Order: sequence, then structure tokens, then C-alpha cells
Amino acid sequence: MVLNPKFKINAIYFAGDTFGLNAKFEDIGFNDQVSYQLLGAAYLKANKWLKKDIHQSCILDGELSDTSGADQLLEAHLFESLTFSGNVEAIFISGKDMDKKSPSAVRDYKTIQTNARNFADRHGASLFFID
Repeated sequence: MVLNPKFKINAIYFAGDTFGLNAKFEDIGFNDQVSYQLLGAAYLKANKWLKKDIHQSCILDGELSDTSGADQLLEAHLFESLTFSGNVEAIFISGKDMDKKSPSAVRDYKTIQTNARNFADRHGASLFFID
């Protein structure tokens, strides 16, 4: 989901995963947070993998692939109530990991698409399917 840009200003940002930490990474704490106005400082707090991705994306205007690596996340935290209607601009649904040979996976993905269309219509969000 892509939120309305108005939330960027009120978010607190962290260069790293604050929830799924493991022994490989040092704890991320209060001193590691940056505001939207100082978001560039996240580069200084990032590990070498995230620095590489920030450089690729922001300086070289490159596209990054999806990642599940905690060492490559730039987190944003919001500490305010958030309703969907009027606050979600877009929804992106990826089917690239779906097993296209499995009839049950194809059925499940069609259900996901239907539910996403209903949700987007109900809350005024744009909807995009990526394969």
C-alpha cells in the first residue's frame, strides 16, 4: 500500500529492520531515528548493503528488486491513527511468486484480485497488479 504523501512528514524513519532483528545486526534504537526533513541522514546510519541500495535508487535513479532481507529495509513508523479511506493512494499486488501450475494457487490469486478490487473501490485507491 502507498499512503498519501502527507504522512511522510509525520513519520519517523530507521535505516534497518526494528522488528526482526537477529544476532547479525546491532539493535536499532532511539539514536538511529531520523525525521522526513533529515531523511538523507539515514544513509549515514545504514549498513553497507542498504547504503548500496540507497545509492543505486536515489543517486543512480535505478530500480531495486523486492527483498526480504532485514539488512536492506528503510522503515517508516507512524504514531497516529490511520483510516484507509482517503489515506491510501495506491495498492500494488504482486503475483510473481504465485505457482502458476497449481490450480489452487491460481484460484487463491483470483480471490486476492477480487478482494483487492473491492477494497480499492471502497477506499478510493488506485490498484495495480504486477506479474
